[in-house]
Amino acid sequence: KQFFVLSNAGKPIYSNLLKEEEKTVGYGGIIQTFVDSFLHDGSKLKSFVAGSTRFTILNESPIILMACSKLKEEDSDLLNQLDLLYSFLLSTFSKPHIVRSFQNKESFDLGKHLGRSCVSGLDYLCKEMSSFNPGIMLGALQSIKLKKTIRDKICHSLLHNRSKDILYGVLAAPGGKLINIMRPKTHTLHTTDLQLLFLTVENQSKDQADDEELWLPICLPKFNPNGFLYAYVKYIGQVFLILVSPDKGAFFEVRDIANQMLQDMNKKKIFDALEMSISRGISTVDIPAPLVYHFIYKSKRHLQYVMPTTQSNLANAKHLYKYYLELHSSVNRNNRISISYMRWEHTNSTQLAGIGWTTPKYELFLITGSIVKKDILVKSAKSIVNWCRKHDDRLFVCQGAVF
Repeated sequence: KQFFVLSNAGKPIYSNLLKEEEKTVGYGGIIQTFVDSFLHDGSKLKSFVAGSTRFTILNESPIILMACSKLKEEDSDLLNQLDLLYSFLLSTFSKPHIVRSFQNKESFDLGKHLGRSCVSGLDYLCKEMSSFNPGIMLGALQSIKLKKTIRDKICHSLLHNRSKDILYGVLAAPGGKLINIMRPKTHTLHTTDLQLLFLTVENQSKDQADDEELWLPICLPKFNPNGFLYAYVKYIGQVFLILVSPDKGAFFEVRDIANQMLQDMNKKKIFDALEMSISRGISTVDIPAPLVYHFIYKSKRHLQYVMPTTQSNLANAKHLYKYYLELHSSVNRNNRISISYMRWEHTNSTQLAGIGWTTPKYELFLITGSIVKKDILVKSAKSIVNWCRKHDDRLFVCQGAVF
């Protein structure tokens, strides 16, 4: 899979694979020609297929983005990925800055203004979109299984110590797994904004010492593409706390508030419970669903998903990526309820089967390590759904700390 970002003038801005400038310039001109010819005819080019490769284009003038994929993905999935790439650029520069730069000079070279951390973030994002990342595939955040009483204690610590300068607060585990969130009653952060926030924090903190703090300017484009907020980040073991403020000069105040929140949580022994929960994760053994090797369950209400973290020797999630992609693409999202059943040859000695099941309330994708009757798989799928819905307040952040 390959991604291209270029300007309306065909000037390359970024590509995840082609680093040789001459090749990138050549491809940029071809992409621009395709888009211009379709716009001239009054249509807006979105995709075309050549051989086994699907080309999908997102035109966000003055920026054009294109994905080339040999994986079995739908246009809608690739468009969502391109929107995430575009949103990352907005999170770095803000929309007015980009628009103004190209208005002043049509041949403006945005690529030369991508800093090292920005290129690193784009590389990481493209890598995630080309490998196994269910959150990007589903447009959801992964959450950790946690007792409701522990989440309630975290809510209290966040709200009790909050000041008016804090817009949002997020407590998360490695990989951007959601533990809890603090937000105003009138607004919930868009999943894309949270994904970008976690990506930026992970990208910026990979070379930091465990006890160091971060103060990051970031534009959250789904919240407001026209300006910047400032995120304070503090790690405590595996867990990290993010506090978001609109005030650039509020670092010391926000740091003091963060320390008060963390001290409060520590007194309540919350971090011991979190460490235990993160290490245990979820296992298919917990659920009465025979023969299921791996599954992904998404709650549409919460826009969060869970999947097993302990796996059998076959159910390596990364190896199952292509099967999940096919299952995800096979369900009919135009229907209120859709069920898809598929079979694959995994190795010479192993066959796999899977079910994709979407409803207005949830999505479920599961894979089993043997070919079994469809009715048995459906029974296992129902068991997973019933288990997840029964433990809804443990598996997901249902409301968070609302003020």
